[in-house]
Order: sequence, then C-alpha cells, then structure tokens
Amino acid sequence: MKSKTIMMLAAVCAVCWAGVPAFSGDQLADRHKAAGLGCKDCHGDKDKKDGVDMDKCLSCHESYAKLKLSPRTMKLHPNPHDGHYPDLDCNNCHHGHKPLEIYCDQCHKK
Repeated sequence: MKSKTIMMLAAVCAVCWAGVPAFSGDQLADRHKAAGLGCKDCHGDKDKKDGVDMDKCLSCHESYAKLKLSPRTMKLHPNPHDGHYPDLDCNNCHHGHKPLEIYCDQCHKK
C-alpha cells in the first residue's frame, strides 16, 4: 500500500474514532481512577496482569444492550457494542493499561 493511502486511511480512522477516549490516548485504568475507583475495585485480589473478568465489568456497566446506548459509542457506525457477537469478552478490545484494540478489525478491515 502506498504511503499516501496509508496516511489517508489513518486520518479517516482518527476522525471516525475521535471522541472515543480509549482511542484518543487516555487509558481505561486512568478513567476508572478519575471516577474514584482503585485497582482492587476491578482486579479484586487477583494479580493485575491477569486482567479483569467480564462479569466484573458488567457488574458496573450492566450489559451490551445498555452499552450500545452509551453516549460514547451510540453514534458510531458501526457501534462496537452492537455487533453480531454479543457476548465477546470486554478484554478483547478494552485493556486497562494499554490502548484500545479494535477487535472487529481482525475480520473487518477498514
């Protein structure tokens, strides 16, 4: 792929995902800390390197049905919380201490 095409695709991705905090540079753990949560609120007594169980995420965020209506993602097309795999583990995209990974891009390249 030519560098001009790559630059144009990167610009399109940046515009489409602008305003999605995990994509714009701040990490999930930072947002949870800003909301007053500590490490143990999500990780419990587990080793932090093991990640967070999806059940723990959904204990606060409730369900994909509710997440697809989130102001952060409801206007995105496609909406990452309204896919054809409704039970994907949150950790497929959301990494607390690393940038967001767009898991759908493994099959659906932009």
